[in-house]
Amino acid sequence: MGRAPAQPTAGVEAHLRLSNGRILGTIRNTGDRPLQQLLLVSGSGQQAALTPDLGPKATVSVNASLDAPSQRPFAPAPSTSGGDYRRPALLRIAAAEVVDGRSGVFNLVALTDSYGALEVDGTTPSRTSVAAMVQPVSLDSADALSGIAMRPELVAQTDAIPFHYDVYDLRVPTGYTGPVKLQYLAYASASPSPAGFQPPVKGVEVYDWSSESWRVLPAASAGQSQKALTIDLQPGEVATGVVRIRAQEQNTGVIISNLQLVAS
Repeated sequence: MGRAPAQPTAGVEAHLRLSNGRILGTIRNTGDRPLQQLLLVSGSGQQAALTPDLGPKATVSVNASLDAPSQRPFAPAPSTSGGDYRRPALLRIAAAEVVDGRSGVFNLVALTDSYGALEVDGTTPSRTSVAAMVQPVSLDSADALSGIAMRPELVAQTDAIPFHYDVYDLRVPTGYTGPVKLQYLAYASASPSPAGFQPPVKGVEVYDWSSESWRVLPAASAGQSQKALTIDLQPGEVATGVVRIRAQEQNTGVIISNLQLVAS
C-alpha cells in the first residue's frame, strides 16, 4: 500500500475558460509520458482540439474552437493501408466513452505511451500497443449556457401522498453575465405516451434569495403528453449564482422531469 506506483504517472493540470465559442487557457502535462492529440470533450459530444503534442512536464497555451458533436478533430477515418490506424481509432473510442449526455461535464482525452511489457516464458512478444488517457476537468469560467450549465443537483426531497416535493439547485457557470431562463419539462416515462396522459405536476416554484420567498411559475401545457414552461428569471433568483427550484409532483412513477438553464 505504501509503495510508489511502478508505472510512470500521467495527468494534466488545466486552466481553461470558454469565451465566444472558443476554449482558452493553459494546460500542463504533469506526468512522465508525452501526450498527443489532446482533446477537450463535453458530455454532450462537443470537442475542442487543444494541441497535437504535449511533452512531459511541458506547458502550452491553447486557443481552440469548441465544435459541434458532428466534428471530429484529430480523428481521420481509420484505414488498414498505410499508417497506424489504431491511434485514431483509439482516440475515437476514448472520446466516445465520455459522451454521456450530461451538460457541463468535460474530460481531457489524449493518446499516450503504454507502460509495462507482457512477458511470455521470460521473453517479450514482438507486439506494440497504444494507450489513451481520460481525465475529468472543469472550466474556470464560461460566457455561455448551452451545453455548459450543469444538470440540477437534488438538495432536498419530501415524500408525501399524493404529491411530493423535490428541490433542485442549478448553478450558473462562473463568468456568465447574461440573462437566464429556466426550462422545465415533464413527460411520460413510457413511449408512446398513454392515450389522454397528463403529467401529474401540481406546481413549480423558484426561490428568490433576496426576498427569501418562493415564486410560483405559470405552467403551460404543451400537447397531451408533456407539461412545459420557459420563463425569465428575476435578478434575486440568480443573485447567488445558484437557481433553486421546487417541483411538486404526484407519486406515480410515470413521469420524467427535466430542468435546465438557458440563455434568455
